[in-house]
Amino acid sequence: MVGALVLTQRGEHALVAARAGRAWEPIRTCFLNPLHGRADRERQVEWQGRTLDVPMCTACRTALQKKKVPDILDVVRRGEPRHYFETGVEPWSSSGYGSLEPDLLKLLSRRGT
Repeated sequence: MVGALVLTQRGEHALVAARAGRAWEPIRTCFLNPLHGRADRERQVEWQGRTLDVPMCTACRTALQKKKVPDILDVVRRGEPRHYFETGVEPWSSSGYGSLEPDLLKLLSRRGT
């Protein structure tokens, strides 16, 4: 469902750009929760022993700065809630729903090969 929402949002942005005669480039969404929309800056996060620079929205960045838990997108996987990026459901988890790899169509087409 979230993937469909992200792809729909991208399609709407592409249509607006096309109607305005501009080239379209996908926005980078918040890695912690792509439903938050546009990420305004990158921030370093520690995850599974690695340091990653990920795009993040203001609300998530502010929560982390205040040592609070941000509103991370959780999904139910095998009956347990988990952060979406820990599920292994591809291409969504590794690409951050497109926040890390903006070419979602290429990633989706790769699944069928």
